[in-house]
Amino acid sequence: MYWVENLIIFKTMWPFYLLIVLWVLFGLIALIVPKKARLIYEKMVASSALCKIWGVFALVMGYFMWVGALLIKIPLVAQILAVIAVIKGIVLIVSPLKILTKINLALKMNDLTFRIVGAIALVISYLVYSLL
Repeated sequence: MYWVENLIIFKTMWPFYLLIVLWVLFGLIALIVPKKARLIYEKMVASSALCKIWGVFALVMGYFMWVGALLIKIPLVAQILAVIAVIKGIVLIVSPLKILTKINLALKMNDLTFRIVGAIALVISYLVYSLL
């Protein structure tokens, strides 16, 4: 019966594990090869169709993080992350491509700043992992 309880917990906690893995991957790539990471990021959010897909993904992740929030040590943190994900999903779905292009232009940064963002992503992923 113990493995059944662990399976049920994993089924509701998978958004947190996926979020941690994505943050770790982004952080490591941003630290090691910031120019390639920036190009990958720009390609992922450059077209309108991809932005809509990322928006739906963010909405789904936000919903499942809200559902699984009560299973972690500090549920308020998970609920805040869920609300941020839902807001991001709505913005990506509703915003026209012109506004998203302006947001991407604001994210043009030098390599050092991009590496700092990668290090911050690694720290945040560790903090979220420590809450599980």
